[in-house]
Amino acid sequence: MTDWHFDRMDFKGTFEADGQELAVTFSVGINSTGEADILIEPSILDRNSFFLLKFHQTQRTAYNETVLRGTSENGETFVSHDVVMYNLLNCISAMGVPTIQPIVMCVTGEITTEQIQNPPPTPKYTYLLQGFFSATELIASTPLGKVEMAGTPKTGDSSEISGHITITADEPPRDFLRWGKEIEQFTRHLRSMMSFANGARLMVPIVEIIDNGRYRINVRSQARSIRGSTPPFSPYNLTEIFDCAIKSYFYPRPYAEHLPAAIDWFNMNHDYREGKLIGAMTVLENLVNSNLSRRDLLLRPPAQFKKMKTDLLKVVQTWINEWTPDPQQQAVEFDAIKDKFEDLNRCTLKQKIDLLAKRWGVKLDDIPTDAIGAAKKARDHVVHTGIFTLKENSEADLMDHVRLTRELVVRFILTALEFKGKYISYLHGQMEKEFIMGIPESS
Repeated sequence: MTDWHFDRMDFKGTFEADGQELAVTFSVGINSTGEADILIEPSILDRNSFFLLKFHQTQRTAYNETVLRGTSENGETFVSHDVVMYNLLNCISAMGVPTIQPIVMCVTGEITTEQIQNPPPTPKYTYLLQGFFSATELIASTPLGKVEMAGTPKTGDSSEISGHITITADEPPRDFLRWGKEIEQFTRHLRSMMSFANGARLMVPIVEIIDNGRYRINVRSQARSIRGSTPPFSPYNLTEIFDCAIKSYFYPRPYAEHLPAAIDWFNMNHDYREGKLIGAMTVLENLVNSNLSRRDLLLRPPAQFKKMKTDLLKVVQTWINEWTPDPQQQAVEFDAIKDKFEDLNRCTLKQKIDLLAKRWGVKLDDIPTDAIGAAKKARDHVVHTGIFTLKENSEADLMDHVRLTRELVVRFILTALEFKGKYISYLHGQMEKEFIMGIPESS
């Protein structure tokens, strides 16, 4: 039995494909995960519907040319310009008449009704979330209106709709379309930040819009949300990070570059432990590299290293000529070594992390000296071999490297957000602790 978020409704309209259309009767319901379930009734196979058979056989990739639209008896409308017809059933009716039945799904769709009881006095956007849980309702007043975020899962299925982000205008906006675009940008930021707190991306399969008594439901086909195994925040303590997410949008910290991209990378789900390490290390390296200058990334100034490189290459050429008699092989070996010389002037990952940590005031006192280098070597080994092998005389398991790397990412992100409050650390076992910033040093 399916639990419907929006009860199934009957429509009469048209199904359009490849510039032709067929009159159809269909129904639409939205299930508990936010997916639109569309059922089109069978149609008689005749000259009016034959184009669908041809379209299905020869143009299955032309999904952008398929449109489903209709109106219910009560005046509600449904329209989707992104219908995917992934099957076409052929059968014989009880009367012996051949019929066809398109089997479809919609990437995006919209249900609109003008009949809404007790509409709010000002416009309201509601973004329904999969897999979100907060023990308390989160509320904030912003320049865009009142923001409310809440979530109470009915089951343990993280793909089901369990929460929402609602923005209600304080007064009717002068330009509703512009306000709506600003709402979309703000919500994308807030959802990204709260996905970071959740340890996994929060999906929004449905957006409900109420404006001037008009009620619209936008359905968006998306991957299902998966609850993170090591979320940086407890669902019982989200107020501080929520307030911080609001503040970071309207009053962003000027020097933290590419923070949204780092958070989006951090929120990506990985099924395998090796993927978790690669993902976490990629976030850490990108976050550090994008917030340091080109000079910060180098050991010596370019002019000095260029002089050093010239002298060293002369030595390399001398030894290659002595050891390799074949001139062609000499050139191959020299070019291979020459290409690697630039790496000699690059700072190590630990050096870069230490530098940015000092500038931002990120505390690393409890991070073992050799742990960062060991985690990077483990990541490089996985990238080149596809597997992780525990080294002799090493007690660090692959997940130890993952936890360390993610901990570093969390600390840099929380510092960039100027977060104050408690978070969950997994570095030495799961524990909730107060996040403490150090004193930033001038660059």
